[in-house]
Amino acid sequence: MLNIFQELEQKDLHIEFCSRQMAKFAVEKWHYSHKMPAGNSINFAVWENGQFIGAVVFGYGSNYNIANQYKLKHYEIRELCRVALTTHANPVTKILSICIKMLKENYPEIQLLVSYADSEQGHIGKIYQANNWIYVGTTDEEPRIKLNNQIYHRKTIYNKYKTSSIYYLKENVDPNAEFVKSKLKYKYLFPLNKSIAKQIKNIAKPYPKTLENE
Repeated sequence: MLNIFQELEQKDLHIEFCSRQMAKFAVEKWHYSHKMPAGNSINFAVWENGQFIGAVVFGYGSNYNIANQYKLKHYEIRELCRVALTTHANPVTKILSICIKMLKENYPEIQLLVSYADSEQGHIGKIYQANNWIYVGTTDEEPRIKLNNQIYHRKTIYNKYKTSSIYYLKENVDPNAEFVKSKLKYKYLFPLNKSIAKQIKNIAKPYPKTLENE
């Protein structure tokens, strides 16, 4: 694929497609998770004044079957997995708008974007609200697994050990392995065509203003 270059009216902001390695560097350095999501991803590098300030990552997400509820194929939906930025002058809303525009122009098969605001990090999705994403409610993520004093998604554990059975992990990896309950996440959708926009309009809910867990 040809390298795509895009800029806002501000001459100091540049966004382009980038390698997974470059995005991984930004995620591990500047995102609170410090972990690059597994699997194939579409990655954007963000520059200000010629300085690399981070990356935006779209992937398939941890729920492979999420497209089914919207009557889409798995390749027609992407999750905004990471916004990994260091100190920056341009608003995140503008950065995301450019990334989404480039995504739409270069991947016409993608019809819907999804993202989650993590209440565990004190987020309710204000950036998505400012970008006119559609809020569809909260979701209880499946329990994560605590292994060797680290918290992991079950998918990550399964990819490594070919099982996420606590009994197996206790016997073979860490005798103190356990499930850890996850907090609520706020789910947002961004349609990339009128047909999908019409479909999800009926499930839209008012934007949350405060954390439900508080």
